[in-house]
Amino acid sequence: MADKKTPSNAGDTQANKSPKLLANGLPPSIGKKTQFKPGQSGNPAGMKKGTKHINTWIQELVGDENFEAVIVDLKAGFIDYKGAPMKAIVKAIINEALAHPEPRVRQAAREQLMKYGWPTKNEVTGEDGAPLVSPYAQLSADDLRKLASGK
Repeated sequence: MADKKTPSNAGDTQANKSPKLLANGLPPSIGKKTQFKPGQSGNPAGMKKGTKHINTWIQELVGDENFEAVIVDLKAGFIDYKGAPMKAIVKAIINEALAHPEPRVRQAAREQLMKYGWPTKNEVTGEDGAPLVSPYAQLSADDLRKLASGK
């Protein structure tokens, strides 16, 4: 019976143990009071509903046909511009692609035009507007090889 631990002995062994600490030396309970509670917003005083993201503002403004500004034109100098800023931006990139004195700037402008000016996929349509389908689209790879070899 002497081997059995009494409640007083159990308390003694726990009192001798040092509390577990995190790698940074702090107790694991640190920060518990400030952690988000389930269902609580991460930023309760954050942006109000209906607030536009900056991407939305940019997309709306670059397409605004009522936009007015004074801009620099390579040939005419400063001009009053009226219309969608996207058109002015594209015009500036085209001017850079054609006439900028630095070859690397011309190349970068051309790359931008190629990247954003043409779709990566072109769909060919018939007179009715429906996509054209190749008569060979249903053939297997082996059948296409045979057809190409003439066998």
